[in-house]
Amino acid sequence: MYAKLLPLEKGILNFACRANRHLYNYDSRVGNAPSYHAIYEALKTLATRDLAEIHKLTLDSNWTWILRFDNVQHYVRPRSFRIGRESTMKIGTAATIFEFEAFTTSALSVEDKKKRLAENKRQELTFQKLMEMMDTNHITNVCALQWLRILVNYVPCLEIYKSGVNQLYSTVVAKKKLPPRKTRLFPLPTNGRNETITSELLSAILDFVNEMGYTEDRLCGRLLLAGGDGLTYEHMVLLKTYMQFHDTEFQRLDWLQPFLETWHTCWTDLSCKGNPLPPRLSISNSASASSAFRRLLRLPMHLPPSNASSASRCVFRSATRLTPPDLSPAPASRGMSHLPRHISSPAAYLISCGTTRLPLIPLRV
Repeated sequence: MYAKLLPLEKGILNFACRANRHLYNYDSRVGNAPSYHAIYEALKTLATRDLAEIHKLTLDSNWTWILRFDNVQHYVRPRSFRIGRESTMKIGTAATIFEFEAFTTSALSVEDKKKRLAENKRQELTFQKLMEMMDTNHITNVCALQWLRILVNYVPCLEIYKSGVNQLYSTVVAKKKLPPRKTRLFPLPTNGRNETITSELLSAILDFVNEMGYTEDRLCGRLLLAGGDGLTYEHMVLLKTYMQFHDTEFQRLDWLQPFLETWHTCWTDLSCKGNPLPPRLSISNSASASSAFRRLLRLPMHLPPSNASSASRCVFRSATRLTPPDLSPAPASRGMSHLPRHISSPAAYLISCGTTRLPLIPLRV
């Protein structure tokens, strides 16, 4: 049995890569992979087994899924252009479900959600309260370590400190470590619905829910998390608004909880940032950058350990006595061509990037 797994894997890989039909014939002839029909039947068998596993887990009250879907397109070109035969774009929707691990069952209660919405605590939320919820010190340390990681990754003479920076990531700025584990996921059958059309989006969601084994009674009272990119999230929220006056909880989609994917949120945030340097350190304003540099020098610093080398303590002392750099263009000194032109030493570069709140990493100056 195990001798057939490697040829089957190669055949599935060819199927996923849309290999030419002649490749299937050749591999089947020489014994490298099964025939095309054998691979197709094997995929149908695997899909049936996965579907049975999904339905079995869906019946468990302590188990739930996270649904992620998006639109897919496939441009089909005809083999030969003739009358009535032209290139077409096939549009559909593809979804994948992930197991939801380590969650509280009451957090997915529809009644609890309605109760919290009725309390209307949102009106008490102010910008000041939102800022107080943010750990600004942690954000500052993470941003500083990002600069350090860039330095140790792209400056050859600082490559020896890469392990030290990685250790700071796992000790200084680590707030909640998650144990490494493998998340189970299952791709669902695709459909020919267009998510940009509201009626077809509803049909696509109901089709995915049906494939997962959910029924109307099974979904009532239980939230199903469904995520996607910005367009998918916007249309799901709009769909819930359109369906809010229907009779039953299932028809109103009370069980559907849309959320915007984190990767899309970060992508949108990065696309809005045009200036690679923070405003307080922009070289276009030398006065504000110099004042920011002075403020950084007044921040509390962690003294190097007593067993640190003399060179490390020398770097620490020299860094604390640094003066604001002259931001006017100047020729780079010999041996430091990799540093910005307005920075006089690697230590000054670390200080100007706001790394004074972290334990100082020994540098050669």
